[in-house]
Amino acid sequence: MPPPRFWTLLEQIGTSGAAAYDWEILLGKTWKTAPLRRTLQVAGTVRDASNPDRHLELIEEDEDCYTTTFPLNSTISLARGQVEVWIPDWNRLAEELAKELGFIAIDPGGTSQTRQIGSITSRKLRASHVFLHIPGGHVGMRAALLRDMATLPACTLYLPSARLLSEDVSKMAESRNILVETIADRMAMPASERGTLLVRARSAAKKTSPKKELLPILDVQPGWTWGNLRMVLDPTGSIAVQYGRQKGAFTFPKANGTKVNRPIEILATIAVKECWKNPPSGAENHESDRKAFQRLEKDLKTLIPIAGHPFDKEKGAWKPAFQITLPPECARRKAEEIEEDEWAQ
Repeated sequence: MPPPRFWTLLEQIGTSGAAAYDWEILLGKTWKTAPLRRTLQVAGTVRDASNPDRHLELIEEDEDCYTTTFPLNSTISLARGQVEVWIPDWNRLAEELAKELGFIAIDPGGTSQTRQIGSITSRKLRASHVFLHIPGGHVGMRAALLRDMATLPACTLYLPSARLLSEDVSKMAESRNILVETIADRMAMPASERGTLLVRARSAAKKTSPKKELLPILDVQPGWTWGNLRMVLDPTGSIAVQYGRQKGAFTFPKANGTKVNRPIEILATIAVKECWKNPPSGAENHESDRKAFQRLEKDLKTLIPIAGHPFDKEKGAWKPAFQITLPPECARRKAEEIEEDEWAQ
């Protein structure tokens, strides 16, 4: 992991990057271990080694030789590799920060200055996104940050250093439920005191999460798909799920003052008939069944926050994207109940 100084420099230089020669001046011989990647672009200037705050114009002499005129008519000759621009490597940043700060890395993708680099998904913890903002290295950086924050969901937002923190940024973060942390400050702490984002999120959840709030029952990992999830129904009102070696369970509450458990009834029907169909639009129970199925889908996505949808619609029927079964005896009884209802209709 690069030293805290790297993050301060990253905030100053921004996404536009700098010449390899500059990075070596600023970070020393080990600069290539920093999460940067090479481009084929040639820088227009390089820094003065004797005064890194001063930029010197580059002159191309031939295909692999660039020079710059120093004060007192001194010149320096640089090879093309030294003047090629190196920019932040978003994928390496996501992977290294996830390892150090305790979240699950994802492919950042996109081209914006604020990108999602990970997520926090853990049992009994509300799923949350992790974003990173790297300034563009030009005038108006704080305004650009505020514009990006205005579009973010509730999340954790990492800034390279505290340079961009301001009263406006703090107010925006509070209004949108965004936790802002600075990487330079966090990485400057001893490892024993730094903690992880996951630990801090769990601590905050204990203080703020309502007791009746639905929370994940699996530690969902990047790349998980609904097709690899197995679910077994218990007719008393619970589900047991498994993904690889991970297992989880949840009991659906019954309707107030009744013994009716609509989520389990719907899932049992799906387990037997391999799909769910809402009643015809003119049927008396159309609206109530339609809403019950929508609630079930929403609850499943909360309990098991895998990307995508747990049901696929095909010719008016909703088919489970996951594997679902009932114990044999329960499956037989449910099939008989369904057959009786169909005959009655």
